[in-house]
Amino acid sequence: MSRLGYRERTLLPPGNFFRFKIASADIDEESKFGAQLAAEVKTLGSSKYGGHVFTDWSKLATDEDTGELFVVEGGKAEEIFRAAGQDPTQPDIDALVGKVIMARVGLSENGKRNRLEFGSIGPVLEDEEDYRSELRQAHAKMREVNNTLVPPRDDVGGYVESEDEPDPTE
Repeated sequence: MSRLGYRERTLLPPGNFFRFKIASADIDEESKFGAQLAAEVKTLGSSKYGGHVFTDWSKLATDEDTGELFVVEGGKAEEIFRAAGQDPTQPDIDALVGKVIMARVGLSENGKRNRLEFGSIGPVLEDEEDYRSELRQAHAKMREVNNTLVPPRDDVGGYVESEDEPDPTE
């Protein structure tokens, strides 16, 4: 018999901005709220919230006559497509996967899950990503230098060898 564990639900703090990588994207046509874009997002970074994964839901519309699904102009799904660098008039769900976006985090109405807040979703600027990349490289180099052993010093006494030793009462 295998052992079953328990984990408390982890939620990102609402109102804070995070960078997210879209891990998967799909259309849920059977939702009790109608057709929705289900985007599984993963928090980037090395903070205590780095690697946190949750699914964000965005409403899609259905044409009553043809049954065609479409992205609503000015809606949350449009924000996600634009943030991922796509034209929302020609949405490609599969092309969302792997894209990095930035958004403010909120909580669902019942407070049990995270969501991306409508009106806050946008692209991660290339300049910022380049800057972060440079910082990562600098931090890696600092860790490398700090992790090397420092050779023992001969001048532990705190004075230069050619000088006289200071009087301890001074």
